[in-house]
Amino acid sequence: MRKARFSLNRALLISSILIMGFTMIMFALFGNFIFGKFQTQLFQQYRENAELVIEGYAETITFFLESHYKKLDLFAKIAHLSSKSKDEIIKEISQIDRTSDIIYQEIFYLTPEGDAYGFNGKKYKNYSGKYFKKAARNLREYFVTDPVYYEKGGYYLVSIGKPLEDEEGHFKGVIGFSMKLDVFKDFIAQIKISENLRLGLIDSEGRFIVHLNSPELVMNKFVPQDEDLKKYSSEYLSKVKSGFIKTEGFTGERIDVIFRPVEGTNWVLEIGIPHVKASQITFLKNAAYWIFLSVIVVVIVLLLVIENAVFSFFQKKKMIANNYDNLTNLWTRQKFEDECSLLLRHNKKSIFLLINADIRGFKFINQSYGGQAADKLLYYFSETLNIFTKRYKGLLARGYADRFYQFFKVENKECAIENFKKNLDSLNEIIKNYDIPFIPKFGLSFYSEEDGEDSVQGLIGKASFARATIKDNAIVQYAVYDSELLKIVNEEQYIEQHMEQALENKEFFVMYQPKIDLSTDKIVGAEALVRWKDPKLGIMPPAKFIPLFERNGFVKKLDFYVYDCVFKFVQKQLELGEPMVPVSVNMSRVHTKPEKFINEFMQIFKKYDVAPEYIEVEILERSIMEDDTLLEITNLLHKEGFKVAMDDFGVGESSLNMLTKIPVDVLKFDREFLLNSTNEKGEMDKKNAVFIQTLVNLSKNLEKQTIFEGVETKVQRDFLKKIKCDQVQGYFYSKPLTEDDFLQFLKQHL
Repeated sequence: MRKARFSLNRALLISSILIMGFTMIMFALFGNFIFGKFQTQLFQQYRENAELVIEGYAETITFFLESHYKKLDLFAKIAHLSSKSKDEIIKEISQIDRTSDIIYQEIFYLTPEGDAYGFNGKKYKNYSGKYFKKAARNLREYFVTDPVYYEKGGYYLVSIGKPLEDEEGHFKGVIGFSMKLDVFKDFIAQIKISENLRLGLIDSEGRFIVHLNSPELVMNKFVPQDEDLKKYSSEYLSKVKSGFIKTEGFTGERIDVIFRPVEGTNWVLEIGIPHVKASQITFLKNAAYWIFLSVIVVVIVLLLVIENAVFSFFQKKKMIANNYDNLTNLWTRQKFEDECSLLLRHNKKSIFLLINADIRGFKFINQSYGGQAADKLLYYFSETLNIFTKRYKGLLARGYADRFYQFFKVENKECAIENFKKNLDSLNEIIKNYDIPFIPKFGLSFYSEEDGEDSVQGLIGKASFARATIKDNAIVQYAVYDSELLKIVNEEQYIEQHMEQALENKEFFVMYQPKIDLSTDKIVGAEALVRWKDPKLGIMPPAKFIPLFERNGFVKKLDFYVYDCVFKFVQKQLELGEPMVPVSVNMSRVHTKPEKFINEFMQIFKKYDVAPEYIEVEILERSIMEDDTLLEITNLLHKEGFKVAMDDFGVGESSLNMLTKIPVDVLKFDREFLLNSTNEKGEMDKKNAVFIQTLVNLSKNLEKQTIFEGVETKVQRDFLKKIKCDQVQGYFYSKPLTEDDFLQFLKQHL
């Protein structure tokens, strides 16, 4: 019985072992089969994603090069190099030294004959320009050289060049930058994302330009030790340009290498990834559970790493594009705000100075000298600002157009302002030497805990407001945001909140300042001037609200309101049979669409029975309108029978040549000419007198009627009468009058 039981147990044991063994074998075979499928898919996905990674690297490097292409192109354009002779180009290159970026070791010009000139017009002897000559033959738009050893400096240089052609397509040489090889190393080091990736950049000869993991390879070639792998050298990669190989790393380990060309160069970018064998992935291969687990883990990790790599690269590429201004290579405003905000967060107890800078009359400069010259000016101004920014370890950015922002950590406000004044004097001395005369303006605002302002946007806004308070014709170049300006801000906020309601309630009213004929001392006209009687602020002069209305556009509505009031007033007098003189109305500088303005103007005018000879339109010389627009408006007004005067002539941004193009009837000279026209004895200053007489004589020669504003003394009146000025207006005769007072003055001085 025991024997039988033993035999049964043994049979059962054997059967169980066999079943378990068979099951394990089948499970293992099945696991191997599934694992093989997973492994194949894994390595396929692995390679595809690795290709995305290197493409991201390559595009990022290309973008870096493109930023320098743009700068090179800018130099060529703003200096008009293509239209200049060889000697003129050499001279231009010698002047570029002042505006060059510190990362450039040289800015050079290579003549068609192969002679090289650099900073200060220096000619280089025994200069090897083989790369440039080759590029010139191919006439590529841009080109990048392999590194060349600079013996005098003891370092390698990489150059970026651009062939120059005249309008007929003739080759005029090459302009280029040279920079240290370390510039590329530093840039690539910034975009390195993983210690497992072995990144190298190879030139056309197979030498490593950069190798982040093995610096000893730089400017050397690499050949694997394994006989079977020797063919996969760095020189092989430089010739083949693109591919995916399994080879040997610098330390003898097996690696997978994927390589791609860098667009616009003869270089190849390679990424080495430690080779992963199936045996290394398959933990406890005989246990299917661990096989599947290992595969899944590896897949997930690899996908996450690759996905993160690709995302990071394209984010970096996008970030670089958004962070730097194309013209100046300075930070954009957004990048500037981010960096400043970071400083503020980590230095809450400190004091910071923000400066908002622009160029006075930049629009006029742009119109007068052309866009290329204006761009050159902006670049020069940015580099000049950068000198002082670097001196005080500050931050600098370009906002838009001619707006620039600086940010400094300072000890205290008083010292900061004094230092600013000193540096402003130095800056003015520097810019005096520039080809185009220009004057910068600055708005300053401070950050400190007690100020309560903790946003960079707020500081920029305050500095911008301070700068905007500087009048175009003012001598001062800077303004500091303080409590007084805050009062102005609050007042302007109140004005903006109530301007529409004020128009509806007819709180705006018109006053009339007489114009006097100097030959007869009789009234011959009047200028309509708007005032605002606010319940809270009282009667406000136009200087308090007109500039604000010009900025927000409300002045257009106000203009047409004033026109209606004036036309109604003139009609009323004529209907009553009372005496009347022509009245001039002002057209604000924001009217930039001639036909639209004339249509609305005439709609109001035709409501009243008034002849055009009773209305004169004054346009501002300091208008934002271009000469063509002013000409069109003037012609349209003349067509309708109105006289046109140019107000504030001589203190704006226009040139005298404009008078030959725009047929205005009257020139009104601003009161600024008479403010300091008399000396201590009360007599006319000789220099001022000569200047004013010249203006009047010029106007007479151009057959323009002349009017001087701001006549306040008998000396001024007599002088203007002596030099044959036609008319005057000012407090010597009368201040602006209400309708009733003006009518009384009119009856007394006809």
